[in-house]
Amino acid sequence: MKVAMVAHTDAPWTADFARALLGFGHTVRIFSFCPDEIDGLDVHFVGRLPYRPLQDKRPFVLHAPKLARLLRHFQPDVVLATYLISNGLAACLSWFGPLVVSAVGSDILRPKGTMQVPSLARKLIIGGITRRATLLHAVSDALADALVAYGVAPDRIRTFPTGVDVRRFALAPAPTAALPHVVCTRRHAPVYDNAVIVEALALLKRRGVPFTATFLCGGVLLEERRAHIARLGLEGQVNCTGFSPDEQVPLEVARADVYVSASRSDGTSASLLEAMAVGPLPVLSDITANRPWVDDGRTGLLFPVGDEVALADALQRALTDTALRTHARAHNRELVAARADQITCMEALDAMLHEAVAR
Repeated sequence: MKVAMVAHTDAPWTADFARALLGFGHTVRIFSFCPDEIDGLDVHFVGRLPYRPLQDKRPFVLHAPKLARLLRHFQPDVVLATYLISNGLAACLSWFGPLVVSAVGSDILRPKGTMQVPSLARKLIIGGITRRATLLHAVSDALADALVAYGVAPDRIRTFPTGVDVRRFALAPAPTAALPHVVCTRRHAPVYDNAVIVEALALLKRRGVPFTATFLCGGVLLEERRAHIARLGLEGQVNCTGFSPDEQVPLEVARADVYVSASRSDGTSASLLEAMAVGPLPVLSDITANRPWVDDGRTGLLFPVGDEVALADALQRALTDTALRTHARAHNRELVAARADQITCMEALDAMLHEAVAR
């Protein structure tokens, strides 16, 4: 089967989806409004620069005719579009065959830092996309519920996370470094609110709590966060690496004692599942997407969104409570293996595409 993916090439799941579908024997071509290439995959850039998908949705409409020409030339059996109000919108405007649209978080929810479409217009756009799609994928129950609230019939929704390669993200031995280590792999973008993590780390330093920390991520606010770290006197103790090669991510996350995410909105976070698979204790913003994965106080810690003092308190407990970290390590690994093994999730995606063609 020929599968056209309309997807952001800077999204971590795009390459995973494409390689899994290739492994199932499909021919896969990616059409992206993001200029990034992906090694070993057939990628066609259809957008314009600068690339600002959160703030400017116009390219997904203005360049739909170009996408339509490329799709006619490729002649896919089915189109898979990830994110509704961007790639899903472009796919709806340029393709009239079998279509699967994937909802992953900020496309349905309305986090800070994204383009705030007026409520009525947003409802009309999402309604049009969801009516046009043959089937819809939601990465969490909360997103599936949001789709139903927009009028999508439950029998057209399939719910499963993007999944984690549990063989690549293997459970690591507990870290033995002299100083406990904190890691964050969320991009430096408004929705992930990494600024509140920096503020909490500064509070920990003032309290005399020993730690080191690494932001293992890039993003549009990378230089702003680096300046923030310097301004608070955290240089040398808190490292901001920018993007790391994919093969380095499991190793870097595995050497951490604590994983932290301050996201204001999310679907089911692949970064969280990866961290849970390799071992560090998750300290997470208390949002709907995180609650199914963490039992607060037993397998991780939750804090109110945007509250740096509460985050500092949670990090302090996480860094000093060895028993909590030990208990969570094995439990979280088992949970991810049971509910989010990428092979199982990609088999569900493959079945969706076949079902869409059959419909």
